[in-house]
Amino acid sequence: HRQVEQSGVLSDVIHLYREGIFCISQNALGELDEARLQEEIRKTLLHELGHHHGLTESDLESLGY
Repeated sequence: HRQVEQSGVLSDVIHLYREGIFCISQNALGELDEARLQEEIRKTLLHELGHHHGLTESDLESLGY
């Protein structure tokens, strides 16, 4: 539960959007590639944690996230 005073504070929850991650984790035949799925989840979590710790999109892009 957040207070009004915390409106500028980043969320302490990371939401993963299943449909989007599944879509980019498919192989050329449209089948889910489990290794790609795991990698996309890892990259997404690290990307969002990077934002939480103050990294910009440019910073994250240079790191591969």
